[in-house]
Formats: sequence, C-alpha cells, structure tokens
Amino acid sequence: MAVPTVSRSFVHADRKMIVVAACLIVAILCAGGIGWWLVHRNAPEDSRKVYASEQAALQQSLTTDLSRNDNQSVIDDTSKLIAGKQSKKYTFNNKSLAEYYMYAGAAYMNLKEYSKAGADFKVAPKYDATEKRAALQGELAAGYAMGERQQLIPVLQQLATMSQNSDGLSPPAAYYRYAIQQLQQNQQVDL
Repeated sequence: MAVPTVSRSFVHADRKMIVVAACLIVAILCAGGIGWWLVHRNAPEDSRKVYASEQAALQQSLTTDLSRNDNQSVIDDTSKLIAGKQSKKYTFNNKSLAEYYMYAGAAYMNLKEYSKAGADFKVAPKYDATEKRAALQGELAAGYAMGERQQLIPVLQQLATMSQNSDGLSPPAAYYRYAIQQLQQNQQVDL
C-alpha cells in the first residue's frame, strides 16, 4: 500500500491559509468588541434618562390617580415607584418615599384591605419622621377595622405621648388615654 505524499508547497500554502484565517478571526473579534463598546459606552447615561422619564410619568400618573380617587391605580403607581426606588432605578428623596407609602395605605383603607394599609402605614415613618403621627393614626384605623383592639394600645400610647407636645391641631393626649382605658375594658371606642 502506497502512502500518499504531500508536496511542500501544499503544506506551505496550508500554513498560510491558517495564519490568514487566524488573523481574520482576530480582526472580527476586535471589530465586534469595538462595535459593542461604541454601542454600550453611553448605556448607563441612557438608562438614567429612561428611568428618569419613567419616574416622571409615574409621578404624573399618581397625581392624576389621587385627584380622581382611583384607589387601585394609586396602589399600582406607588408600588412601581417604591420598587423603582428600592432597585435604585428611580431617584427621589425619602420624604417622597414615605408619602408614597402613605398614599398606598390610604388607598388600601378605601378598598377595605386593612392589613395591607396597616403594613404601609408602619413603613412610612421609617423614611420620614414627620409622617409619624399620620402613619400611627392610619395604623390605628386599619387595626381597629380588623378588630385588633388590644394590639392598638401601644399605638394609642405613642399617639398620647406625641399629643402631649402637640401643635394643638391633633386630638389631645386625654382622648388617646381614654381610648386606651376603653380598650383595656374591652369596650367599643369611637375612633
């Protein structure tokens, strides 16, 4: 059996083709990398612009929802805004974040979803202490609607303490102390 022989020129041409093919592959990879860089070099800035636009649209939608008393849309918009803030897509201050929780809590109250309302009212003051009194009052209303009478005593105690240094616009501390006594005696309270 004869062994095929390969001429030197064929081997030399084969090597040239391999070198040319390798150079082409490297050139294609470099061009692709440069192209990718050109397309994506402004991506973070473009993303920020898109997120800012989304945030502005949601905030405008929320304003409209609030004026129309559209509770479900208020919940939807505040949920998106809160999620966007938590994922760092949206940039607004903590005071706004607390307000969104308060809006959602009020909308849940209107829809008689008291446990969700209470949860949002509890979170709001963590982001803005100036919402504390309103949030406690919302939490009180939600808890009372759910029948959680005894669990409301600490909330009433906080409100009574806050009312001692009151601005005169909130119910007096005596009102909250009276409500505490009524609850301790398992009596109805007019909140």
